[in-house]
Amino acid sequence: MVLAKNLKTQHNRAQFIVRTDHVKGVMLSRLKNIPVDNIHPWLVCVEPYKEKRTSAQNRRYWGILEDWFADLQSAISEISQSTGYTPQECKRLIKRALIGGQLDCYLGFLDASSTKGIHDILKGAWPLPVEDGEKTTTELKKKKFTDYADEIGMELDKFYDAILLVRDKVA
Repeated sequence: MVLAKNLKTQHNRAQFIVRTDHVKGVMLSRLKNIPVDNIHPWLVCVEPYKEKRTSAQNRRYWGILEDWFADLQSAISEISQSTGYTPQECKRLIKRALIGGQLDCYLGFLDASSTKGIHDILKGAWPLPVEDGEKTTTELKKKKFTDYADEIGMELDKFYDAILLVRDKVA
């Protein structure tokens, strides 16, 4: 079997990204040569190809969230040490200081216990740039996902800056 540049094979599985007649020919040849019987049927699916985010983009996105979550925990710890309040009391203090402002939708970050919690809150608070049936960040194309991650980073920075202002007022 000839492998085309855009062909991935794994055991009895093959995926083709058909961009050229050559790849189309390889795909059709593979399809013609599969054994056909009632005991071992094959599933063949043809659908439009959409480029999705890369693993590097995924690592960057989760890295942004992880770094920010660590910074948030550090800021709460600083406030706690300088005021003598418990971290939970500090979170309530921050919420009282920020409630009613533009960042209300992010106050739940203070209750998140993990990076995944931050991600879940973002899903509800930050609008996804949806088109072409995309419903989650996983479905976003590369460029849109990069833009989304950049916007999320800027929004998280705004919230963090607001927390630092609270810290500076109470410290």
